[in-house]
Amino acid sequence: MRRAAFISIGLVVLVCAIFWQTRTFDFVNYDDPGYVTGQPALRDGFSAEGLRWAATLSYGGYMPLTGLTLLADAALYGRDAGGYHLTSVAFHAAAVVLLFLFLYRATDDVWPSALVAALFAIHPLRAESVAWVSSRKDVVCGLFWMFTLLAYATYARRPGAMRYALVFLGVCAALLAKPMAVTVPFVLLLMDVWPLRRVRAKGGFAGEYLGGHGGPPLRDHGAGRDDARRDGERRDDARRDDERRGAGFWWLVVEKLPLLLPAIAVSVATVSIQRGSGAVSTTEALPMSWRAANAITSYAAYLGKTVWPADLIPLYPFPEKGVPAAQVVIAAIVLAAITAGVLYVARRAPWAAVGWFWYLGTLVPVIGLVQVGAQSMADRYTYLPQIGVLIIFAWSLRALCTRWPGSTRVVAIAAALAVAASAAVAYRQTQHWRDSVALWSHAVAITPESVIARSSLGEAYIQRGDLESARRELETAIRLRPTDRTTRLNLTLVAIRQGRLDDALLYCRAMTIEWPEDPDANTAWGSALIRYGLYEAALERLDLALRTKPDHVEALSDRGAALMMLGRNQEALETLQRAVARSPEDPVILTNLAAAHFALGQADRARYFCTEALRRDPAYERALALQKTLAEAGR
Repeated sequence: MRRAAFISIGLVVLVCAIFWQTRTFDFVNYDDPGYVTGQPALRDGFSAEGLRWAATLSYGGYMPLTGLTLLADAALYGRDAGGYHLTSVAFHAAAVVLLFLFLYRATDDVWPSALVAALFAIHPLRAESVAWVSSRKDVVCGLFWMFTLLAYATYARRPGAMRYALVFLGVCAALLAKPMAVTVPFVLLLMDVWPLRRVRAKGGFAGEYLGGHGGPPLRDHGAGRDDARRDGERRDDARRDDERRGAGFWWLVVEKLPLLLPAIAVSVATVSIQRGSGAVSTTEALPMSWRAANAITSYAAYLGKTVWPADLIPLYPFPEKGVPAAQVVIAAIVLAAITAGVLYVARRAPWAAVGWFWYLGTLVPVIGLVQVGAQSMADRYTYLPQIGVLIIFAWSLRALCTRWPGSTRVVAIAAALAVAASAAVAYRQTQHWRDSVALWSHAVAITPESVIARSSLGEAYIQRGDLESARRELETAIRLRPTDRTTRLNLTLVAIRQGRLDDALLYCRAMTIEWPEDPDANTAWGSALIRYGLYEAALERLDLALRTKPDHVEALSDRGAALMMLGRNQEALETLQRAVARSPEDPVILTNLAAAHFALGQADRARYFCTEALRRDPAYERALALQKTLAEAGR
């Protein structure tokens, strides 16, 4: 227990050494607005609206438990991104410790267990899951996944209703954090084979394991009298368990059936949510043959990035012409060869087969056969599957030391170097997530032809106020894909802010011809018309946008500004109040609302909202000018 405690503390220190830097990171423009920064329900913390939002969070899948953690962060930290990041680090550190404790308890092998946990903790592929607030679901699901494994190890040693109930609760919690946990029952069945070794050999008892020998798992080199005593205890436990069950493999299958019920329910809900939101690609847009080819190559690519984690980016674009046939054939041969190899050594090295099928099975929900989003693969999808590969690596080293004791020192040095190299690359990879410009600049450097990366970088520059850099990236994205709607909208916004109103109107006219009722396009057109001084024409466009999308924040804000210019101040105030209810942090809306109150002679309310605008953006020129006007009026 003392050794386990020291190793657990060391693992937490290792996690903090890599990811503590995220306390200074910002939110990014990649899904964070959908999860946090664009959610009005989070502004009041544990309010009725916030709890309702968390309970129904279905951003790509039903995940209320993840929503609850984000709600707690909102109550504690407001819009301070550093607090959200450190919460993710804490969840990840806890998952790492539970993984180590499960492997150690199930195998009695301390150093392979510690190696798996250490590499899982700080592999560069972890950067996306830990350093990206929107990937909170990965670390929360991971925590309850590891809790379930540890609870199952306790149950497997001494089965009982209460222990099984704890396993069931762990499965439910993991599923409510992220639907990817639907594969937990399958993984628990693998754990029955190894390391728990509950599968009874023919004519024997549970101590005669499928692993090809009747003894306990491999132990530290130099096992002595205490190990022999533990061997006897484990054999006695196994014999009692087998007498209690009186069944073999199929009993273990039946034992998992109750765990399938919540998994099936969450799977159905997730597919329904994804289809309802239009996130699932149709077979016409993405044929099944393309998806299968991408799935095969992704399995191989994830293995490659586990061994050599280079060129990691937030979004790997799906090949527009499909995956080359030669690449698919090579990947299929590699996968088939590995599968054949682990099956061949399954009796001598059950950990190899178990680790491999852990990897293959847990990737199934996110391998792309049901395609959601534009990515062909994603680093975050390896959060749980990679553990299977790490088990193969660690216990292969363990077997090497057992067979050739003289290699122990060399193996230990190699393992230490693997951890050190992984930590160094992970630290650098994590830095790319410090803000949106850094993230997408890195992505553009690796995939310069990616429209999404270029467009997202342009949007990040807009948020920073670097309009010329934004224009450069967006124009490059338009050349790559002239029909991309998001890029065209952002390019219009840049033109408006740079005062190139003729260009802006040209962009708007082209978009509304293609998408006549698009609320964003009509809002952009209305915004450009306001700057031309055509307020009545602007109102027509903005009202059209609001008929399509009544809570469109930018349309409400611009409509309020147009109404004030027409002298319809009371109507402007009502419109801007609707806008600020949707986006209470926007200094532009707050300044417009302050101006509306001032126009109605409500100076105190005007000062309040002007102060709030400057608190969000102390350098906002319109708010500073209004503050000066209010001060002069007060004198």
